[in-house]
Amino acid sequence: MRDVTTDIFNYQDLEGLSNSELASLNLRCEDFSTTCPRLGECRTNHRNKIFIACSNLDLIKMVLDVRSRNVSASDQAFADKIGELQTKIHDGNVQAGWWSEILTLKNSPPAGIPQEFIDSFIMNAVAAKISLMHSELSEALEGWRKGLNDDHLPHRSMIEVEFADAIIRILDTAEFLGLDVGGAIMEKLAYNKKRADHKPENRAQDGGKKI
Repeated sequence: MRDVTTDIFNYQDLEGLSNSELASLNLRCEDFSTTCPRLGECRTNHRNKIFIACSNLDLIKMVLDVRSRNVSASDQAFADKIGELQTKIHDGNVQAGWWSEILTLKNSPPAGIPQEFIDSFIMNAVAAKISLMHSELSEALEGWRKGLNDDHLPHRSMIEVEFADAIIRILDTAEFLGLDVGGAIMEKLAYNKKRADHKPENRAQDGGKKI
């Protein structure tokens, strides 16, 4: 039998797989979106394996793509939600005019302005936004140090609101840059679970990470 895993992760056509090859992937209903119309059909006869005659090849490819990045389908759903929030935040800030100069210069630059100037302007503008992310965390530290509530949302602690502000700024800028922060978070969480330097026994050793 050929190396089915390699075939799939290289996005080969699933229609060419035999029943035994498809079954060897050991896909389970739990790997699939709850929107799958056939979710659960296979459970009785195939010990929870996905029904080997399932015609939803796009869905199977999606699951295998997620698996190839060590992210479960449920984690991918979380990543997608973060992506939706990222888009919502950025769209709101664009409408509020916070990105007007950058977007105008990027998408409709005045005649005669060198591309090098535009690239430099955008790089410095993004650097300034990263600096503002730092500022939100500094304000969170001040709120925590003094036990303050927030000025604008006095029913919430300052640290809570400043954390929210930092996340808003991060996701806003990430959307402008076309970054998949949600996916990166889930992949990093999966990676951290396997890190030797994160295991309690290694952290307890001399030179281990204490905090």
